[in-house]
Amino acid sequence: MTVAPNDSGDKWPLNTGSDYVDALTVVFDKNSSLIERQMERAVLAIKMDNSADPEHYEWRFALGGLQYASGHADYRHDIESQVSADGKLLTLIINCTEDRAVPGAEEYVDFCFTALRKSKKNGECQIFESKDPSIGIGPIRPS
Repeated sequence: MTVAPNDSGDKWPLNTGSDYVDALTVVFDKNSSLIERQMERAVLAIKMDNSADPEHYEWRFALGGLQYASGHADYRHDIESQVSADGKLLTLIINCTEDRAVPGAEEYVDFCFTALRKSKKNGECQIFESKDPSIGIGPIRPS
C-alpha cells in the first residue's frame, strides 16, 4: 500500500493497489485459542509515494511515521510502528489482544501520517501531517 503526501492540506491518498481508502479495518478470527490469539498479528506496510514533485523534493516518514489524534490514541497499546528503508516504509504491526472476543471490544484509532519534505535545491526540511485516516480493530470475526 502507498501513501501520497502533499503540502496543500488535502488528504494524502492511501492506495491499497486497487482502490483509495480513508480508513482500514483489521479483524481477527474468533475461533483462535488463547495461545493463538497471543501470537496473531496483522502487518500493514505503507510505502511513501514520492512521485508528486521528485525533481524538487524528497519525502520520507518522520517522527515515527504517525501521530495519534487527541482522544483517539492506541489505548490498548496493540499497535507498533516502525519506519525503515531510509524513511520510505512505515510498518504497522497490530497485535490481537485477549479481549477481542468480547462484544464491544472494537477499537478505532485516528491518526495522521507525519512526513519530512526535503528540498533538493537547498536542503531545507519541513514536517507535514496528513488528514486523519483511521484503523478499526475488531471485533473478532467468525470463521
